[in-house]
Amino acid sequence: MKRRQFSALAALATTALTGVHAFAQDKPPMRILVGFPPGGSLDKVARLLADKLRVSLNQNVIVENKPGAAGRIALSEVKRAAPDGNTVVLSPGGALVILPWLYNNLGYDPVKDFTPIARATTLDFALTVGPGAPAG
Repeated sequence: MKRRQFSALAALATTALTGVHAFAQDKPPMRILVGFPPGGSLDKVARLLADKLRVSLNQNVIVENKPGAAGRIALSEVKRAAPDGNTVVLSPGGALVILPWLYNNLGYDPVKDFTPIARATTLDFALTVGPGAPAG
């Protein structure tokens, strides 16, 4: 049984590596940075966006999670990246709108250091209570 599993894994790895090699190009891969851990809603949106961009741009697109500091780590890395359009950040508005009011030194200026490209999604919030609450 173990030999069969190893053979299946080897075949899968060979197929995957062949596909990656065939897709590799002269262009460097585009990077989408996400300032939050994998598995969250922003990460999911980034991965869906990466799949669509990979097809429409005919270029490799990688999602990199840079969690921490409410998204500031990812924003700082995009600020330092070469201005070639290959490194972008998917960020909630709060990191660009609210954080400048909370911190004296963010390490970036949300107006001068970034150029908005597009709204990727909207997220609605709801306030709810249990059925026994007097507000219900």
